[in-house]
Amino acid sequence: MQALKVFTKKLRAQRRRWMKGGSQDYKDGDSEFQDMYDHYLGIESALKLFKDHVEAYCKSLQKSCEFQAQIAGDLLYFFDTKSNHREKVNKYMTATRDISSSCVELCNSLEENVIKPVSVHIELFPVIKKIVKKRNNKRIDLVSYRRQVEAMKDKGGAKYLKKVQKRERAEAIFNKINTDLENVFNDYITFREQMLDHYIHYVIDMQIDFFAMGAGKCNVMDEIIEAFSKIANTPLDLEAKIIQMRKDLDEFEENIVAAPAIAPAIGIEAKQKSASSYHELRQRHQMVFDTRTRFEDLHKEYAPSEEAYASAQSKNYEIVMYAYKASQPEELTIRPGDLIEVLEIREGGWWRGMISGDSSSAEGLFPCNHTQPHVM
Repeated sequence: MQALKVFTKKLRAQRRRWMKGGSQDYKDGDSEFQDMYDHYLGIESALKLFKDHVEAYCKSLQKSCEFQAQIAGDLLYFFDTKSNHREKVNKYMTATRDISSSCVELCNSLEENVIKPVSVHIELFPVIKKIVKKRNNKRIDLVSYRRQVEAMKDKGGAKYLKKVQKRERAEAIFNKINTDLENVFNDYITFREQMLDHYIHYVIDMQIDFFAMGAGKCNVMDEIIEAFSKIANTPLDLEAKIIQMRKDLDEFEENIVAAPAIAPAIGIEAKQKSASSYHELRQRHQMVFDTRTRFEDLHKEYAPSEEAYASAQSKNYEIVMYAYKASQPEELTIRPGDLIEVLEIREGGWWRGMISGDSSSAEGLFPCNHTQPHVM
């Protein structure tokens, strides 16, 4: 008996697949329902996108606020406790931390009031899809019963009446499922705008609160900008003066080369005086992050003891005093303090060697200590 039920079920499924794929009777008269169903699937897709975008918005907003607080913390290194502007930096850091904390609270609110409810809503769509699948199967059965009834119409008899009863039962089930689904689809289509009204209300409220919170911290932001502006004026003006002096020196040198015979003696003195002023200004204005002017200082900073350095030199080894990241396959990536066995001293400052003590190291080119490499 069980085997017969399984066989009947497989036969019915095979008939449904055949009718769904090739029967025009199944396809006729169902386009309106399929259009509604396609619209429903489009709403599901749009709702998923909405949830994904709200989640991404919350994550990126929290990440942005975290980085803002970290940037404020970075200023503590540059404005130490002796700085006249330390108090303003502390205010700025406190403001960014407050913004970050408030942002977390606002995003948690969106999580509870928008993301979770929408997720529950989205979980209902597969339920409707299963009902649609059942409805389509019942429609195939109904089309099949109608064919059988039409074929046996002229014969009549008990078998005919039994087929009529099956058709009527199939029609009742199909009509009930179909009507319920159409009502659901119509509700989704008709009340599509109202569907997100509750959710989007929370999103916009959260955005308003976040913007208002940021606006309330603008005074603190203005104070830190004002402090930076005052600090930046002097070195920027000094740098401009140095650049102009360098241009004047270059122009003067060109004139001397072009007409040495007529160049007055006083010009040489002026040149020497100008050059002296230039170097004095440049020395006063040692830019902290300018590796061109601080390269020798970096060497001293990274170099080991003088004895170790002298020993390495005598054994044809080079202790590098800077970091360099290889940009070509034939180059070595080196770190400050690496001991490199020099295999070939080449012109241009790029020597060939290999890192000592590293069995995985291959031969390669590296900028020696006597050149000015790109300091990482």
